[in-house]
Amino acid sequence: PDKQGDNGVGAEDNAGSRPDDQPVATVTPSKKTYDSIASDISVNAAVGELIDNALDSAALHGMDVAEIEIRQEERDGERVVVVEDQCGGVDEDEMGVFMGLGQSRTERADDQQVGTFGMGSKRALRRLGRSFRIESRRQGADQGWGYTVPEEWFEPDDEGPDQWSFELDPVDDLS
Repeated sequence: PDKQGDNGVGAEDNAGSRPDDQPVATVTPSKKTYDSIASDISVNAAVGELIDNALDSAALHGMDVAEIEIRQEERDGERVVVVEDQCGGVDEDEMGVFMGLGQSRTERADDQQVGTFGMGSKRALRRLGRSFRIESRRQGADQGWGYTVPEEWFEPDDEGPDQWSFELDPVDDLS
């Protein structure tokens, strides 16, 4: 019998057990999910989403002016798009909101919708690139943090328990 569900994930991928042999259901989506959520967003909408997120962050931090720069650069022989803002950043313990499906910031600015559905930046980042680097430093913090999501991460061959983990590295050159 075919164990595939409508989403193409085998039934054995949705089950496991804890160390005490208690069976558990694994509900983490596959990495293919990113391709499906990014397929219906245009490049213009993706860039707009990142700008909107920066504006929301500026409002959250009480900033009257949001500084956002979008530029194309060449790095290691490849064209890259850089979206950089000076809009308040996030704390180290919130760095997962950029990639975690269904995650958004818990803080809200008055009359602002900051990450209502937790899908915006994920869709935008995946639509704009095969790999990307995320860096942030919370306004007033001494240390910034970053992580890289390489193209290989999206390949469905590594569906282990660490599939949703990214090692943070310190970033000192954020203004």
